[in-house]
Amino acid sequence: MDTSINAINSVSTSTQKTQAVDKQSEKIKELAQEYDFDYFDVDNDGKLSGTELTKLKSMFNSVDFDVDEDDAVDESAFNSALSEYKES
Repeated sequence: MDTSINAINSVSTSTQKTQAVDKQSEKIKELAQEYDFDYFDVDNDGKLSGTELTKLKSMFNSVDFDVDEDDAVDESAFNSALSEYKES
């Protein structure tokens, strides 16, 4: 009996985690459609660093962006990280 209950609880927990990931992915898709690189590049230097990078990471908190040696994200890295979330 305990084994059956544990199995049901495990499936339920797994389903909840999957739904949370799906919801997060949908949120990122919406944000990726709405905001482009230029929105974050306030100083127009072609890279996101400092407060620009902080804002980017707070909005896209589950996305990994490649950073350069200066801990900055350039437009190519930005587009690459969000490419799977953008609709063609």
